[in-house]
Amino acid sequence: MDKLVTIARVLSRLEDAERREDNLWFQQDVRQARTIVALVMKNDPQPFVTSSYRIYACHPDFVWANIVTNRRAKLGDEYDLWYDSSGMMRPDVPKKPSIVFDEEAERATNVVMFPARQSAALEKKSGKLLEMPSATQIEARQSLRILPA
Repeated sequence: MDKLVTIARVLSRLEDAERREDNLWFQQDVRQARTIVALVMKNDPQPFVTSSYRIYACHPDFVWANIVTNRRAKLGDEYDLWYDSSGMMRPDVPKKPSIVFDEEAERATNVVMFPARQSAALEKKSGKLLEMPSATQIEARQSLRILPA
């Protein structure tokens, strides 16, 4: 009788752990542990194998191979972009910028032209060229030039 009380307590703790687990994969692991304990309580000769068939529909030796096969079927040609040859997810690699900056072209794009009325008003007002500090790293050495039209 004492053995049944202990097993009931373990099942209760596993149920609570499964309910609180946020990660779906860990939640499934706890569910398999709970299934194994329940099968032990029913005197199953191979509780781990039986639980694997109930949860993954295959023998425990083939679970990982089935997972990889299902991933390959779903992703097709993109599988190698996401997973390595062992089936583990590739780490996130910081992407290189796709555009190589040409400093001369960058400088040319930072010249702002105003319509004739506004630029004439600015020239009359101050009599000189207005400059603003640049916001980009590339142009940190040069200020933004505002030329009259």
